[in-house]
Amino acid sequence: MFRTQKMDLIPTRVGNTDALLVDTPGFNDSFRSDGDILVQISAALCIQYRCNINLKGVVYLHNITQNRITGSALRQLELFRRMCGDENLSHVLLVTTQWNEHFTSRWEDHEDQLRDEYWADMILKGAKCMRFEGTRGSAASCISQLLGEQRAVLALQREIVDERRKLSDTVAGMYAARMRSAMQEEYQNLKSNPIPQFNSQQRLKDLEKSLDTSRSDKEKLKQDVVGNVDGLVEKAVTEEKKKRGRRPSAVNIVSWLLGLVSVGVNLGALIAGFAG
Repeated sequence: MFRTQKMDLIPTRVGNTDALLVDTPGFNDSFRSDGDILVQISAALCIQYRCNINLKGVVYLHNITQNRITGSALRQLELFRRMCGDENLSHVLLVTTQWNEHFTSRWEDHEDQLRDEYWADMILKGAKCMRFEGTRGSAASCISQLLGEQRAVLALQREIVDERRKLSDTVAGMYAARMRSAMQEEYQNLKSNPIPQFNSQQRLKDLEKSLDTSRSDKEKLKQDVVGNVDGLVEKAVTEEKKKRGRRPSAVNIVSWLLGLVSVGVNLGALIAGFAG
């Protein structure tokens, strides 16, 4: 998790266990807001949960060659953590990548900093930390760390599905909204009071771009995700029964619906399209 621009489904086999990996878009995207991506990820998680497919864990990927941890990166990590819930950190795998590039000892120092500082509390509460060496064997080793776990129900899934909250009322959704408010406040303050010896104009441009990208987040976060997903699942089953005369498997439903969600469509609009 989280570096692709769209959602990819990757069937695989680790040892004697079949698994379906879902590669999701990453937060802190240059062209999409965190709120928009949160809507997409929440829909995928809701589909998986509603179809009763076991979720073993979540993998968070960090490029080890990026030595500097920015404030925005820390905020995205916090959003990820709130999406999972601290009670589920034993199902989280923090993976450093790009070790197969031109190695430098600075990467090991950065890894120590991640473990001892930025990821320390998550590791203390059960998260695992591993390296991905760029090989199939290394990938299998990482995934196998999660396959032995019991089924996970993430905080975001529990809030949306079991408690029927809108995304804007979940812990992760409220945090995403606060992040945008903080950006707005920083933009106004920096515009009114430029900081000497600081590239204020560039920062203003970056903030303006982020605010423009996230302009519609407030409305998107108000979506009834579980209601829309339930409508999609029902229609998927009905269509498959018409075509093949039988109910599709849960895995087939999940694969098909995640393929639709991967393009970032509005679920309500998608259901309306089917109805037409």
